[in-house]
Amino acid sequence: GSMMLPLQLVLLLFPMLSQSALPPSLRTPFTWSGGSTGLATALAVGGHQSFSCRFQIDPNDLGASLVSEDLEWGGATWQLVLFPGGYKTAEDTGHASVFLRLVADDRPHPLPRSLGFSIRARADGADTPFARRQCSGHAFALSSPTARSWGFKQFCRREELHKALSSAQQGHGDMARELVLDLTLDAAAAEDGTPRGLTNMGNTCYMNSLLQSLYHIPAFREGLLLAAASSEAPSQGSPA
Repeated sequence: GSMMLPLQLVLLLFPMLSQSALPPSLRTPFTWSGGSTGLATALAVGGHQSFSCRFQIDPNDLGASLVSEDLEWGGATWQLVLFPGGYKTAEDTGHASVFLRLVADDRPHPLPRSLGFSIRARADGADTPFARRQCSGHAFALSSPTARSWGFKQFCRREELHKALSSAQQGHGDMARELVLDLTLDAAAAEDGTPRGLTNMGNTCYMNSLLQSLYHIPAFREGLLLAAASSEAPSQGSPA
């Protein structure tokens, strides 16, 4: 899919950045629903945006879902949704689930996006990363319940989450009670104007797209016609 700018504000990929080093205008507090509180930071560069969200969690009760307040990006309103105990069938298969939900969009045609999720357990300022996944090619739409949310129903195994919380223990030996969910969004190529090339195609689709593109180049089309005429009547040469 499209290439994403790997910026993580709670420092997953760039440890030289820190939240304290960010200008105040880029640090935005949020309150999370479900009785838990947290902090989200955001940074926008070009058509890319990264959010880092901290959720308070009870390691012994992973059933409650966590939903963020509204996040504004790309002319639309979004929510992050985390199901530590799994969403619907994922609960039966033992997985945690994460989604980005479209809440409001004034544009008539929401564009596809590329998403990257990563999650970490935090205790005493130290992080224990344990899952990261990326997806692309979805077209969000408020008109369709299935198109309104996008993410991973089976994001990671629940025991993996529980193990990370156990590993990232507090100083007094208790399990970690904070999860950090990182989200990186990438605007569609049609939105940010960046050429992305022909990617994620099978051989037939790739060649078909390539030939269609080449056919619209006049010099290439003329060359094909001349080559065909030359092969059919080699003694007559090329037409003037």
